[in-house]
Amino acid sequence: MRETIFLIALASANSGIALRIVEPMLPRLAMDFGVSVSIASAVITGYALAYAGAQLAYGVLGDRFGKVRV
Repeated sequence: MRETIFLIALASANSGIALRIVEPMLPRLAMDFGVSVSIASAVITGYALAYAGAQLAYGVLGDRFGKVRV
């Protein structure tokens, strides 16, 4: 039981970190693609929207087919 709670807490922390992991890469992305940082910041928006969509999809699939199975 303790292992399960630990893994759920770890997954929750990882979820929060995953949304912020792209920000430090912005200056490098902008430089590599030859665009401004403000334009490259659209990457964060796209990533966050895709991540949110995946969370919604996984929630429905988990309820339908079982969370462990998904």
